[in-house]
Amino acid sequence: MRSHHIIFQFWLSYVAGMVCLGWILSYLDNYRWMGIAGLFLFLTCTAIFGKSFSRIDPEKKRELKADLTFAPFLILLALIILAGTIYPTAVLDSLSYRIPRILMWLQEGRVHFIDNPDARLNFMTPVWEFASTPIYQASGFRFLWLGSAVSWCLLYLSMNVLIKSLGADPKTSRWLSIIPASSVGFVLQAASTMNDIWSAALVSISLAFIVSFEMDSERNFRNIVCSGLALALAAGAKPHFAILALPWIIWFFFSNSRPLAAVSWKWVPAAALLAILCSPIPTFI
Repeated sequence: MRSHHIIFQFWLSYVAGMVCLGWILSYLDNYRWMGIAGLFLFLTCTAIFGKSFSRIDPEKKRELKADLTFAPFLILLALIILAGTIYPTAVLDSLSYRIPRILMWLQEGRVHFIDNPDARLNFMTPVWEFASTPIYQASGFRFLWLGSAVSWCLLYLSMNVLIKSLGADPKTSRWLSIIPASSVGFVLQAASTMNDIWSAALVSISLAFIVSFEMDSERNFRNIVCSGLALALAAGAKPHFAILALPWIIWFFFSNSRPLAAVSWKWVPAAALLAILCSPIPTFI
């Protein structure tokens, strides 16, 4: 497994875990414990995937280091951190419903129906809110942009994986990855509380795992699960990304690589339940 995929799995595990914790703690009327639960989850994921990362081939680690120390990437990342630190990062959408939802859920101790004229407070999917609640509890509004900055980094890395899979050499793939990642929309979102960059990164990660499955002679079922989970989280962050479930299903059932034949059926119920919890479905039940 490439070192990039360990990072992708870490992020998917953390965000999916925060979504599950959000629903569970809300059901128990203990949503206020999200901060402590999120810290424990982060440390657990760090321990598990840190151990996996230590077993990665040194050549693959050097490849990741080269991608992360690419000068244009570091320059843009420094500007994103600077902007996020010194400039107010909350934007209209997050001020209208995403951040107020976090405040009201914390006050009530659970996710609940909010009587107000803005339907988005009740019917928008909550992945961003669940994953960002621990950051808000630790620092208030100041660092709510961190998840967007991480998503921007993952967008760059996942596009790098996709471009390398097409046969590009490492140097070329870095340039071809940073060019779209440096677009005005992505960079501005990376230093703000907007969540489109979350879904863009998750869709790109989903594609990276599909490519890994197609190129892996062993047809690893883990790649299918990670791809489907990333897509579910993308739709859980921005519901209109749910339309991408159709091409994913077509690939799953009709690809020449036969993903269906690689399924480990004993894990299907757990994987399906996790994908449903992370998708927009619970919001509309």
